Amino acid sequence: MYNFLTLIFIGCLLLSCSNPELTKQEICPCADTLTDNSTGSTFYLDSTYTNIYAFRNNELLWQTNPRIDHPLQPYRHENPSIRYFNIVTWRDEEFIGISYTNSQFGNVNKETGEFLFLGQD
Repeated sequence: MYNFLTLIFIGCLLLSCSNPELTKQEICPCADTLTDNSTGSTFYLDSTYTNIYAFRNNELLWQTNPRIDHPLQPYRHENPSIRYFNIVTWRDEEFIGISYTNSQFGNVNKETGEFLFLGQD
């Protein structure tokens, strides 16, 4: 079942397909976008810098808020946001590498959205 934010996000993406003249800011609450050329997937970081969405062929594959879905212990401050969001290679496999404003970091599996906590400074 999708939550309200997901449905708004999907609606924004559908709107963008029907009206290509709109800008990204007008159609989508996205802060950043990554494209994986090997799989054709697109990953979106929302404007709250907390939720990541994965789409392929205009279908939602998964969504995650790594801090909520894969609970991390509080560290330095209560509500950190994602400050680094990029495709990285770790142990010969590609992931979405993220780090938070409180220095916690890890990798998100591109296929499943599972978060692997790697540490904190």
